[in-house]
Amino acid sequence: MRNIFSSRRTQLLLTALFCSTAFALAARAETLPTVTINDNRPPAGTLAGGVLKLNLEMREGICHPLEENGDAIKIFAFAESGKPLSAPAPLLRVPEGTRIELTVKSMINVPATLHGMHERPGSAKDVAVIEPGETKQISFLAGKPGTYSYWVGAPVDGAPVRRLMDSQLAGAFVVDPPGTKPDDRIFILTRWNGPLRTMINGKSWPFRSEE
Repeated sequence: MRNIFSSRRTQLLLTALFCSTAFALAARAETLPTVTINDNRPPAGTLAGGVLKLNLEMREGICHPLEENGDAIKIFAFAESGKPLSAPAPLLRVPEGTRIELTVKSMINVPATLHGMHERPGSAKDVAVIEPGETKQISFLAGKPGTYSYWVGAPVDGAPVRRLMDSQLAGAFVVDPPGTKPDDRIFILTRWNGPLRTMINGKSWPFRSEE
């Protein structure tokens, strides 16, 4: 009988611990902001006099890759300063000849390596490492017309890059020829929770809807 009671007591303790941990995680999730869907229509920042000024932040948020009341996953995401987090990251779109003055603030708890924020075509080795709590300023010419991207690698606890928390830290970077009026749509494909989970502009098929 002693062994049975001991076993039951242990089971109750484990159940209580699990419930309290689950409750704490749920409470933590409720305090995080929701990551909004970015349809990649309006460009980010303020463009004036041939200079684009853009302030970005990296923060934690809750993403719903399927239904809005379905799976909720905690991720890192970008946001323009003063605006909601979004997946994909804010659209960077400028005409050729534009100088980009970028400020990036990290509000995540791991080092982040920013790729793609440099003159194009440029070098893939041109990256910026942003430490937790750091704000970094970057200035460069947009470069040649083309469709590019920018992204951040910020692995947590040795997890593979671009698979979990940092999987949605990616956005489009488009340089248009001078004098052109863009008339197109931009789609960013990202992965979450493994190679078979693909998101298109922030949602997995068939939950992706376009107006």
